[in-house]
Amino acid sequence: MVLSVLLQCGILFCVCVVVFTIIFMIYIRLSEERLNVKCKCTPRLDGKTVLLTGGSSGIGLETARNLARRGPRLIITCVTEKTAKAAAEDLIATTGNKDIHYRQLDLSSFDNVQNFVKDFNKSFDKLHILVNNAGISNADNALTKDGIEITMQVNHVAPALLTLLLLPKLEASKPSRIVAVSSKACKYADFTLKDLNSAYYIGRSLSSWKRYANSKLCGLLWTKGLSRRLPEGITTNALHPGIISTKIYVSEKCNPVIKSLFLFVLSKLFKTTEEGAQTSIHSCVSPHLEGVSGQYLSECEVSKTVPAFEDFQYTEEIWKATRSLIVSRLTNDTDLG
Repeated sequence: MVLSVLLQCGILFCVCVVVFTIIFMIYIRLSEERLNVKCKCTPRLDGKTVLLTGGSSGIGLETARNLARRGPRLIITCVTEKTAKAAAEDLIATTGNKDIHYRQLDLSSFDNVQNFVKDFNKSFDKLHILVNNAGISNADNALTKDGIEITMQVNHVAPALLTLLLLPKLEASKPSRIVAVSSKACKYADFTLKDLNSAYYIGRSLSSWKRYANSKLCGLLWTKGLSRRLPEGITTNALHPGIISTKIYVSEKCNPVIKSLFLFVLSKLFKTTEEGAQTSIHSCVSPHLEGVSGQYLSECEVSKTVPAFEDFQYTEEIWKATRSLIVSRLTNDTDLG
């Protein structure tokens, strides 16, 4: 009897969570200013080298597919080499571009990021476009071996490290672009500078959604700070791809039935991955963005975002605090410039 009641309560709770989530997502969907805007830019990328993290699935794969058709040397990364290889083979088959390469990159490990950059510098002589696309959501509230909360490290701190380490290559290849895939989720952040102290941050026991929003806010503000420090010829901009029908929003631990229902609702309400890739593509190739830096884009145009993005002091504090955090975790004499 007791077991039956508990089971019914559990089912009711799950249904309530799903209903609430669907209502919340419909609200977000309706609040989107424009939908399904397509990048109409036609520039080719022949002779260019493009590095795109998280290029094996979702908007990363579709961004890679579009860019590959423009003729560059394209390098995609994934946490596992097997997955990256399969994605590269798919891209070659569907685009006809034979100059597509893959590398393993795990942003939850600073050592892995540094080793990746060493290999990249040996293997490729140029880098014209860096797309920091890789990210995670719904991760456990845990620390990486570098002592940083995992969502914050993968979505913000490690991409910052990767970018800093690749700056010499980007400068040698000017004009070059750094594209950061952010999210409108940043407006739901609950973050203070004190949260970059990982022990304190973990102790707050924030939901995975809040930790995701916080990581995207930090990445966005860090991009603004970076834009002030880049030499002429290198630009950096952040973007919101839109609300995408993607598995990134669903925990692997989710009940299979609820997960399937959730993904079905997502597929009907929100953008496909191809539609969601359009602003990333636009940020990489648009002639109108030549020389444009420190901006936020949505629906293939410069847009407004959270007020903190225009707060000079706060963006400087985020940039400096992030750099200090990186330096404190490095175990060697890596030069960050």
